[in-house]
Amino acid sequence: MCIYYLDQANLNYFKREHIIPAGLGGREMLAQGIVSDEFNLSMAGLEKDYMNNSLYAGFARILLGPGQRGSLSPNKEVRSDVHVLVNKDDNSDVSLGYIQKGKTYELTQIRVNTLNNK
Repeated sequence: MCIYYLDQANLNYFKREHIIPAGLGGREMLAQGIVSDEFNLSMAGLEKDYMNNSLYAGFARILLGPGQRGSLSPNKEVRSDVHVLVNKDDNSDVSLGYIQKGKTYELTQIRVNTLNNK
């Protein structure tokens, strides 16, 4: 019986559920047969949205890792979405960039000065 869907008919139990999502570094899983595959799948989109767009989850993953699906491999490190970066010395100078493992990377191909629009 699924702890979320209770005794709903035709549920499958082939997969296991992470106690803490893998994208946040969770490695411990519940035993097979506790959470149905159908519930797990229904939550996947919400979890992905949270991982990619939540200030808490996104910030923690960008600064500390882990990467995709809880991997600590440098090949699977995540980076933030591209955002507008404001020059800390001159608030009129903006560019695009992202953060990866706590370091800011500027995309220098596009830079705008908001005072003179150049």
